[in-house]
Amino acid sequence: MARKHLIMKNMSFLVGAQIFNIVGRLLFSILLARYLGVADLGKIFFALSFVELFNIITDFGLGVIVTREAAAAREQGPKYLSNTIVIKLILSLISALLIILAVNLIPRTNHIRPLVYILLPAIFFNSGYAAFSYIFRAYEDMKQESMISLFTNFLYITFGLAAIYFKLNVFSIALITTVCAFCGFSAAALIYSTKYQSIELKFEWGFALKLIKMAFPVGIGAIFFMACSKIDVMILSYFKGVKAVGLYAAAYKLMSIFLFAPYVLATSMFPAMSQWHKEEKLESLRSLLEKSLKMMMIIIIPFAVFISLKSSVIISIIYGNQFLESVPVLAILPWYLVAVFPAFIFTHILCIADTKKYAFFNLITLIVSIILNLSLIPVLSITGMAISAVGSVLVLTFLCYREVYTGLVHFAIAKSVLLSGLASLGIVGVVFVFGKLKLLPSAISSAVIYCIILYCIKGIDKQDFLFISSFIRRK
Repeated sequence: MARKHLIMKNMSFLVGAQIFNIVGRLLFSILLARYLGVADLGKIFFALSFVELFNIITDFGLGVIVTREAAAAREQGPKYLSNTIVIKLILSLISALLIILAVNLIPRTNHIRPLVYILLPAIFFNSGYAAFSYIFRAYEDMKQESMISLFTNFLYITFGLAAIYFKLNVFSIALITTVCAFCGFSAAALIYSTKYQSIELKFEWGFALKLIKMAFPVGIGAIFFMACSKIDVMILSYFKGVKAVGLYAAAYKLMSIFLFAPYVLATSMFPAMSQWHKEEKLESLRSLLEKSLKMMMIIIIPFAVFISLKSSVIISIIYGNQFLESVPVLAILPWYLVAVFPAFIFTHILCIADTKKYAFFNLITLIVSIILNLSLIPVLSITGMAISAVGSVLVLTFLCYREVYTGLVHFAIAKSVLLSGLASLGIVGVVFVFGKLKLLPSAISSAVIYCIILYCIKGIDKQDFLFISSFIRRK
């Protein structure tokens, strides 16, 4: 139970930080979209996506490998940190050079070139911060990562509000991202050197090459995954222009802030899953998987149903009439969350058990994504892009689920999905019968009806409550 309590403790820090970040980011995103308008919002979203597409090179699977290996040998944490920082510095330089080359050679990128140059230094700062976060996770001390996240998000929102107040342009908004990345890196270095030990950059070629060799399949897979999530923006911009990107970004930003939940869960569980897999404690792994996935589905499925049904009202309230074309996207993207939640967990398990399969499945997903986007975006524009996002991540989830289920550990999830779906029919009834209710009363009524139905059909039971309480109690 002590290990479960530690997982829960780390989750509570990460969740607490993310909840505050979500509220702040959501409110700021609304203000920023209204302030910039569709065109400028499209430009900055495209520039960020362009940089992030190449930025994945700076990780190259090191996050998973360093966390896994340092968790098993914590006394070597400083050695992993120093070598990782140097490796990531080299990878950041390669990434920056590729970005400069691409933004000057790829057609139709002239409008975002200055924004990309402003964002370039953030690659180095974020890369350095990530190296420290790997060690914090390996030590299962995620409080530090949470505090830094709160700090940088507070700065970002504060500076962003100031930029809006003083009516600064989109280039100033981009500069805020780089400044906050520097602050995050500085805070991580300060915390590590204060709490653990001084930072010594001792680079060992043999050790570094060993790390890169282990990380290679994960890194390739991560590149495919990031390409899958960002290349659709490039395709949309090519066929439909930055205005379409801005319309898509408005809906996507509302959904993307909720991606913290599977990230928090997977990150908190990863050290324990690594150890249980190494020690062949498959029953512990199976229990954790079943219960965590069940809780995720209980929460995300009704959320997706409600957002889909109320998408037009939400867009109108939050962004105003200039973003009404985003309504179909907001109706579809919640189902991306439903598919990606379990995918986060399954891919983390594959990073432990079979890194080659992880890379291969992400390659298949990327191919599916490109085919879907090239087929649907010219015809359906941003709606086609949303459909492609859901379809491609469903492929990844299915492939990973099948591999984990057949090759590692059997676990049940179908019943949880079915019961959550049945209980969500109550939400459909509330929305259609009481369609004139305002958004907040409608949300509360839907939640109450859903919980009642879920309990009546035994979608949640005493064992689930005992599982939750076992995390909270220290034994």
